[in-house]
Amino acid sequence: MSSMDLEKVEQIMGKFEKQFEDMDVRTSTLENSMSSATTLSTPQDQVESLMKQIAEENDLDITEQLTDLNPTTASIREDTEKKKEDDLSRRLQALRH
Repeated sequence: MSSMDLEKVEQIMGKFEKQFEDMDVRTSTLENSMSSATTLSTPQDQVESLMKQIAEENDLDITEQLTDLNPTTASIREDTEKKKEDDLSRRLQALRH
């Protein structure tokens, strides 16, 4: 150990650390790209049917969560909930008068 040049060891360790960080960034970028590509190439209905199948096998109720994932049904559901709230507000207002 005494024969090793500490400056050289420090430089090598610094270089290793930088390469490791660069590799981490590249790996993260690649994983994100692959995830995006997979997400875009898999049809939504196939994903939902697979999730329903797994849920049935494990006795889980995920229909409400799947509805939230679909933007059109989620917005319809939000509109329905808003109408219910408006109706309840009107009824409450009528009771107050």
